[in-house]
Amino acid sequence: MYWLKPTDASHDQRYPDGIANVMREAQRYYKQELGNTFNLNDPVVEVVNGDQPRAWYENTPNGNECYWWVVFNMQQELMRRLNLRAPDSRWINVGGISAEAPCSGGGGGSGWVILSGHDADGAAGIGGNTNRWNGGMVHELGHAFGCRTPRRPTAPLCPRLSTTIRTPTSARRRRTGS
Repeated sequence: MYWLKPTDASHDQRYPDGIANVMREAQRYYKQELGNTFNLNDPVVEVVNGDQPRAWYENTPNGNECYWWVVFNMQQELMRRLNLRAPDSRWINVGGISAEAPCSGGGGGSGWVILSGHDADGAAGIGGNTNRWNGGMVHELGHAFGCRTPRRPTAPLCPRLSTTIRTPTSARRRRTGS
């Protein structure tokens, strides 16, 4: 799980702590409901200092709809800097960013969950209770895991559920043995 912090955003520990708590709650939920769950690394959330200010992520067109600009810009930066893929068969990638345009959104699929500023704020407890963000993360992770939906009633239940949620630190440990 990555929290991409634009160059003009201050570090606020509520973000990595809150996002980690949401991820742990989603992990618990999947275990309780399906008898299986995904792995989290330590740290659960890795802060990635972005290459651009907030306004760049919010206003640089990327995709057909403004809804996707912020999260696609974040995803492409993470992919470039951390050698990730979309889809990435090695692990599930979850990215959140502290940037939000009026039209911003996010989603999950193809091994990724990509979330914009209101999701990061909610997970950090900014603006209210985190229950809505727990449910939202479970929902988007379901897409990333390829879980069965009403539109895909014959699909496997959740074929990638036991996958690890990847962080750059955990990948470095595997490569270097440290």
